[in-house]
Amino acid sequence: MLAALLLPAGGAAWAKGPDRATLTGPGLDGAVEIRPGSEADSAGLTLLREASGIDAILLTELPGTTRADRPVAALGPAYRLVWHAPGEERALVVQEVYPYAEPGPWVHTPAQPLAVRHGWSQAPSFLKDTLVGFGLPEAAPAPGGPWWTAPSVVALMGVVVVLVVVTPLVVVRARRRGTPGVRH
Repeated sequence: MLAALLLPAGGAAWAKGPDRATLTGPGLDGAVEIRPGSEADSAGLTLLREASGIDAILLTELPGTTRADRPVAALGPAYRLVWHAPGEERALVVQEVYPYAEPGPWVHTPAQPLAVRHGWSQAPSFLKDTLVGFGLPEAAPAPGGPWWTAPSVVALMGVVVVLVVVTPLVVVRARRRGTPGVRH
């Protein structure tokens, strides 16, 4: 009965809190499913719940603080952490985690229906270590993709293709037609 009073609108699915999460972001080989299973996975999930502050985000009765303004720290890449309640597949609460921020990790919880708090909170330093245990790279991945995908390189490659492929085709076609002004 007390658990029902502590729940935000949205139901009994949160009675035990979220039971799993999905992590996505740069440097990961697809979505990482974080769920209980082995003793190590269960312990890691518990640490992740604590480090992300998800329980305080969901329940007003738990202490927790967030701030509205974005921190001035160098945040590094963002990772999306989607929390699920037992028996639910849809995303119920989404957080953005910044494990490589200096001088320590940050978590951003956007305003959403089940979140009784939203905003920014500094996470404990073990957030990064916990995520590394689930497959996050030890060091922040380099921004962007490989050098050949940079916009300036792609534009340069487009110019080269035009000069190397299209221009000779136009010249050959003009010669075949005998267009005036083009010498044979």
